[in-house]
Amino acid sequence: MELEIKCPECGKQSRTAWDRVPSGKVKTTCHGCQHQFNLNKESSINCKVLAVQEGPEYGDSGWKVEHPLCQGMEYDTEGMNGLIRSGMVGKDTRVLPPGERGFRAAGEIPQFRKGLEQWEAKNARANR
Repeated sequence: MELEIKCPECGKQSRTAWDRVPSGKVKTTCHGCQHQFNLNKESSINCKVLAVQEGPEYGDSGWKVEHPLCQGMEYDTEGMNGLIRSGMVGKDTRVLPPGERGFRAAGEIPQFRKGLEQWEAKNARANR
């Protein structure tokens, strides 16, 4: 996925890979006017997703994610692990397992625990 970042001061737009921008509030500087501003990719503050790669149709057998960028989409287990590696799905992100009626936190789902722990460890090292 690509993320388009837009300076609120001058309107200059730039693109970067989704996974290159850390989760949460991030302070950045516009390369055009040098204005410093905050962005948050999860909340679409001063940025937006340009391309969401949709996988094949999985019908009722796919995972659903309670996230504005994932509405109406279903993922197989590999796709879910990709969302975890990108930081889009964290341990508290609510997901609907295939065939179930209720959303649960991703951290409660055994097959995603290892990937979530690895992502959190990687993110913690990056924030030191």
